Amino acid sequence: MTSQVDNMRQLAESLVASAEALVAGAETRQRESAAQHEERIEDLAAMSEAVAQMRADTDAEVAATEAARKEQAAEDAAARAEFETARLEQAGADKHEREQDIAAMAADVAQMRADTDAEVAATEAARKAQAADDAAARAEFETARLEQADADKQGRIEHVMSISAGVRQMNLDNDAIVAEYAATRVAGAEILGTAMRAINDIRNGVVSAPPAKKAKPKPKAAPKPEPEADSRPSPDQIFAFIADNPDGVSLAEMEAHFGTPRIVLQRPVKEMLDVDHEITKDEATGKYFAV
Repeated sequence: MTSQVDNMRQLAESLVASAEALVAGAETRQRESAAQHEERIEDLAAMSEAVAQMRADTDAEVAATEAARKEQAAEDAAARAEFETARLEQAGADKHEREQDIAAMAADVAQMRADTDAEVAATEAARKAQAADDAAARAEFETARLEQADADKQGRIEHVMSISAGVRQMNLDNDAIVAEYAATRVAGAEILGTAMRAINDIRNGVVSAPPAKKAKPKPKAAPKPEPEADSRPSPDQIFAFIADNPDGVSLAEMEAHFGTPRIVLQRPVKEMLDVDHEITKDEATGKYFAV
């Protein structure tokens, strides 16, 4: 019994010791858990304070950043406003300068147009004057050409007339030669007849005095054509007629006065006009005047 009690006591003590150990362990664990809990609470408090501090710092930084941003935005707005004002002022100045440039260019263009119009007008006037001079020169050249052609025609007519007169003279000379040849043949035939009759008489024994020889008729020379009287007036007569008419004389009036075709009068008149310069001609009326 004692041993059982002892065993029981021992067991009880062991159980008590175990219980105490368990209680002590539980208390220890509880204390450790409380300490850890308090430590965690302290850590959480510290962390909460740190977070609060960080939040406060962050809020301060955010506020400072926002203030800086607003200040920068204000400065940027002021800079933009200043830039826009300067840009508008520069644009106004550039616009005014461009307007001045455009006005100057318009003035230059107007002056150039006026100068061009003046040059065109002057060129047109010069062209018309040159055209008038050319027309006058062509008219004068054509008149001179026609006068020269008429003079050449008159010269050719005179040359043909001279050749025709020479041909007529040659024909007359040929007619005279033919007439002389015919007369000579007649005379030769008469002589031959007389000679034949004499020969027959001699053969027949009839001698007679030879007939008297007839004088050989001389062939009549063809009459030479008398030279035609020159009906053309002399240059002195033409000049005297022109000088007697201070209002001028035309070729038609000269033709009527002298009774000579104007184509014949053109050569001496042209020589008096272009070579001797004794007379002048009005191209508008075609009349000649004594110098």
